[in-house]
Amino acid sequence: MKALGAVPATLTMGETYDALRSGIVDAFVGLLEAGHSNKLYEVAPYFTHYPYANIGQMVIINNDSYASLTDAQRAIFDEAVERIYFESVVSFMGWSGIPAVEDYQADGYEEITMTDAEIAKFGAALSTLLDDYAATIDNGQEVKELLLKLAAENNAKYPTDPAEK
Repeated sequence: MKALGAVPATLTMGETYDALRSGIVDAFVGLLEAGHSNKLYEVAPYFTHYPYANIGQMVIINNDSYASLTDAQRAIFDEAVERIYFESVVSFMGWSGIPAVEDYQADGYEEITMTDAEIAKFGAALSTLLDDYAATIDNGQEVKELLLKLAAENNAKYPTDPAEK
């Protein structure tokens, strides 16, 4: 948030509602579902979609155990991991936001749509964070490039917008 010019405040959801209501904070950054389930739409008259995050989930198996599986078993395992990811993460990200948007719109709150230029500006500000982190680790540039490559591939493979399925 600092990279975007904001002063971050770490609050619980209960504190966030009260802080928005009283004007202590100006905004909440998080999943639409989080704002919806905590009724932040009651105290925040605007909402903005920004494609800045994805939720990760891991299914971990020891390399030796994975290697000991037959090709058919590895295929089953890999398919199960794909399914788990889609059903638990992608579906949640896409489908859980729909009631939130509907409630915001039904109550007359304004949806702010960022332009491509605004999204690019945010992306440029946030990209320095990855550069800074990469500078602190061995092979940081390679790690950064791999991360960006995998993010692009997986964002294309697993869209979070239900309309993109």
